[in-house]
Amino acid sequence: LRIRHTSETIIARETKAYAASWAGGNKIFVIDILSDNVTDSIEVGKEPESMAVDKNGTLWVLSNGGWQRDNFAELTAIDTRTDEILKRLLFSQITDSPTSLQVDGKGENLFFLLNGGVMRMSIDDDQLPENPFISPPGINLYKIGINPANSEIFITDAKDYQSKGDVFRYDKNGVMIAKMEADIIPGSICFRTGTFLPGK
Repeated sequence: LRIRHTSETIIARETKAYAASWAGGNKIFVIDILSDNVTDSIEVGKEPESMAVDKNGTLWVLSNGGWQRDNFAELTAIDTRTDEILKRLLFSQITDSPTSLQVDGKGENLFFLLNGGVMRMSIDDDQLPENPFISPPGINLYKIGINPANSEIFITDAKDYQSKGDVFRYDKNGVMIAKMEADIIPGSICFRTGTFLPGK
């Protein structure tokens, strides 16, 4: 019997890969990269949609509670050495739908989008943040990316999902540096690290 799952995100950690079972799911599947076999599953909140790994090797999973908002959203911390859950943090309102979990360049702070703002918390916190770290007015926040080299914060504005969007660049203290035009629905942000030499 083969059971099919959809996934919004996969993260590799040493010889294991963690795949989030998204649409209606509530599990993180642990895959042995060498054998390509599922070796375990970890139950988290409903519809895990993004993940990040901090400086301690802890896997953080952000579950949005499902598109019907019938479950509370949850942030779950998992020890990648043992695959055991270290902590579960439930969001206070069942209407909360956090997205786009990221970690800064030092692996010390987590960021995610919630209710039109950028939330920030330390990996050592035992409570979710109550107030946004960045709260830009009049923006349809869609995705967030953190530059691993300097922890600058980039957020995208999807506008009306038909017009060209924008990308806003902030320093690590939340001060806006620049605004750049993107194309329609800017949906992901990638950063090139190291030195690239053509032909090498």
